Amino acid sequence: MVARAIQFALIAGALAACGDGAGDARTTAKGLRVGILVADGVDDAALASVVGVFSAVEPSGESAPSVRLLSMHGDPVTTRAGLSIGPTVPFESAGAADVLVVAAVPEPLSFRSERRNTFDHRVRDDVRWTIALGAATFEFAGYDGAPLPIATSFVVADHVVASAGGAAADDAALFVVERVFGERVAAAAATRCGRSWSLDRVRHMVVGAGGGAGLRVGESLPAQARVFDAEGAPHRILDGIAPTDRVLVLCVYGGGSANPQVGKAGLWCEDSYFEMANVRHAMARFAAEPVRFVGIACPPVFHEEKFGYVAGGFSPEHPGHASQRTRFVDATRAARDAGVLPFAELWFDPTFRLMAKDATRPLAEDGTGALRAPDEAQTYGTPTIWILDRDGRVLTPPFFGNNWEKDRELRFTSRDLEDTIRAALIATAR
Repeated sequence: MVARAIQFALIAGALAACGDGAGDARTTAKGLRVGILVADGVDDAALASVVGVFSAVEPSGESAPSVRLLSMHGDPVTTRAGLSIGPTVPFESAGAADVLVVAAVPEPLSFRSERRNTFDHRVRDDVRWTIALGAATFEFAGYDGAPLPIATSFVVADHVVASAGGAAADDAALFVVERVFGERVAAAAATRCGRSWSLDRVRHMVVGAGGGAGLRVGESLPAQARVFDAEGAPHRILDGIAPTDRVLVLCVYGGGSANPQVGKAGLWCEDSYFEMANVRHAMARFAAEPVRFVGIACPPVFHEEKFGYVAGGFSPEHPGHASQRTRFVDATRAARDAGVLPFAELWFDPTFRLMAKDATRPLAEDGTGALRAPDEAQTYGTPTIWILDRDGRVLTPPFFGNNWEKDRELRFTSRDLEDTIRAALIATAR
């Protein structure tokens, strides 16, 4: 009862910021016009979060957003927890809005749920963004209805933001606020809502973004994608999955440096060295779970001499390729033996094939470029962590881009990684 009372108080406080609920939304309003479509059974927390975010926006030199609640006929609606809110603005008489939030779809409008933006033309003519809160609202808002990747807060498809349920409603709203008013205004609005905001720290996916060849969510690792053991023998990556494994975590990292003066604790990639703390912690947490961790060491193919190797020596055509590969294996093994690497088995991509930045789509059968994040901008892209099911299907966008050494900017934490692995275990148990 206490929790329910708190929830009611939160949503009532947030909705109080909407101003007049009744009336015609065609009334001239300055600033961003936000219409929120509701119906009986709307999620209280999601609704309160979105209203709270847009009500907290204070753009410099501009009017604050105006927020209106829309329903089928303008009558009060009853939330999932039993709170009555309203009156609301009738959907059919609602004028144009800049942002439309689909919090719930009234039953009489559900027939519009086709795979396109189905809003009445009087409402959608001037829409800049549409936010769908949860699976029941995806298709009505114009998203194609495909499930969101696990542990992802929201997906952006053109100008539709599909949120992974009520818990991520404020993230979706803050994304739109940032796109409209800028990062500083979004961060300030988040602070007024009692939280922090940085897009880089929110797991999201932009459909169609990134021109790289790497795997997308829902695609599968090519069956012939291979790694090599310490003796140079090839092994298909998917062959390493045990019958009891449900989740495969691929960690592609920068391996051993043959120059003890350059690198970090025996690794040529300093970011890989720091990221191993997150990997090690995840391995310990899921040691008793059906999760297979595979580390793949990559050589410094663009800076061989800097790290103690022969220029061009990692190319298969180089006469010294075999000896360079052996030196690289030995250097990586030394880092493992020194406790820097947490992997009992060492696997190698000695030509940097799996992370090739000039690969093309469709992906080659040998997986060239498959493990390079599609929107990776760095030269190497190590480390990158992928989470797949036992059949090699990508379950979520890869974890990459943590800059530990140069700029000290982190896009994800160990908690983000572990929460996503846990979500993958739940998803693959079905």
